[in-house]
Amino acid sequence: MKVIRNCRLISRININGYTLLHQVADMKYYPGDKAGPCFQLQEELKWLKRVRKIIPTHYVMHRNNAGNTADEFFEEQHAELLERAQKWIKDTSQSCSAVSVLVASLVYSAAYHPPGDIENERNTVASKLFTVMDVTALACSLTSFVTFLSILSSPFEYGDFRRSRPRKLAVGFSLLFISVITT
Repeated sequence: MKVIRNCRLISRININGYTLLHQVADMKYYPGDKAGPCFQLQEELKWLKRVRKIIPTHYVMHRNNAGNTADEFFEEQHAELLERAQKWIKDTSQSCSAVSVLVASLVYSAAYHPPGDIENERNTVASKLFTVMDVTALACSLTSFVTFLSILSSPFEYGDFRRSRPRKLAVGFSLLFISVITT
């Protein structure tokens, strides 16, 4: 019985001409953003993709009473969220890239002025550990800077927020975190 109800729900069109895909695109069914607009947009794009897989293929091009396909309706409904996500990810990337450059400059200067007496302590375990941690911090901070710079220099379209931007942001955060820890 449950399968029959689901099939009936999938194939229904309401009085506004909405298919299930149009219903998913409607913003009035979504709660406010919880983890930031970038991740909210990512979740909604994933949800739209999941529903697209289960509906009949000809419903993807179905137009509602206003003349919009579900994708056009989604873009219309989520325009404000896209703007907020773009602003949020730009601000976050700029702030994190500034921190990563600061960490890189600190560890770079520490590489030329290591603690202790260099002549007597060159081959000790502490000296080798300091060198490894310094190189790790420098590499991770510079890589996180490049990651955040790639976010800032790329376009911000709907498709980018499904996987690319949130993944790059997570990689940049992780590398920045590792660089701060190893500093």
